[in-house]
Amino acid sequence: MRVFIKNIFIFLIILPLLFYGISLYFLYTGKYKETVEGSVVYNVIARSKTKWKARKLLLGDSVGEQLFPCYQNDETIVSLASNESIGMMGQYLLLNNFINAGNTIDTLYLLFNPLSFQNNMDGRKKYQFFLKTFYTDEYKPLFLKSVSNQLEKIPYKSICQNPCVKTTDWVPYKGLFNSEEGKTSEMFLSQVSADCINKMKQLSILHNFKILVLPSPVILSNKQRILALDRSLIEKNDLTSDFKNYFKDIIFLEKGNFMDGYHLNKPEDYREFYISHLMK
Repeated sequence: MRVFIKNIFIFLIILPLLFYGISLYFLYTGKYKETVEGSVVYNVIARSKTKWKARKLLLGDSVGEQLFPCYQNDETIVSLASNESIGMMGQYLLLNNFINAGNTIDTLYLLFNPLSFQNNMDGRKKYQFFLKTFYTDEYKPLFLKSVSNQLEKIPYKSICQNPCVKTTDWVPYKGLFNSEEGKTSEMFLSQVSADCINKMKQLSILHNFKILVLPSPVILSNKQRILALDRSLIEKNDLTSDFKNYFKDIIFLEKGNFMDGYHLNKPEDYREFYISHLMK
């Protein structure tokens, strides 16, 4: 009996040490960047720090990534589209990386589902996709005050860079988060998103490139919801000209064209339309 208890005791000591050791291995080899749920974000971060010949840059959510995959190389457009959950703050950081890498931009495309602009940087998915990837000494000095204030609402933020957390898909229990998953109800644009887009506009003035904000296709059943969204923060944040054509350019499609209400079954069918009609 004593031997059994002793073995259990040894096991309980060795197991966490083993787990931590494995986490360190994945951390320092960088292998976790290929295995975690947020792998697409690590991919676009790496791409954002690369020198490219193309002068057109595309940022977007996961639907934007369907239309212009970030794992493919294009001679004319560099896609850093990834996931809505990194928010406009994450998009700004990617843009800043891209410029600091010595790239020249003539056009920046922001390709997003209308509901992506509601991102208020305080939901559960932000832990996985934003905190683990961007809450580092490299990026924290660039966070806007409105973003930092929202991140304070995310529980266990202080351990997001712990190897056992960063290299796995663990996130805090969903009951600890706002049930709205960080989205401002009925608003088209959160203040956080507006602040970050204006920061992108500052870079566009400084580096002489234009910004085109484009909508991804939307399921027809969401049409009334989209058109009823409160757009007042567009004007209040001096973004009227940026969103001038956004709503009239939305393509509403029948349910059969979508996998889950947001993502397209055949995104390749619409890519050429965007290039020839909307990305001029």
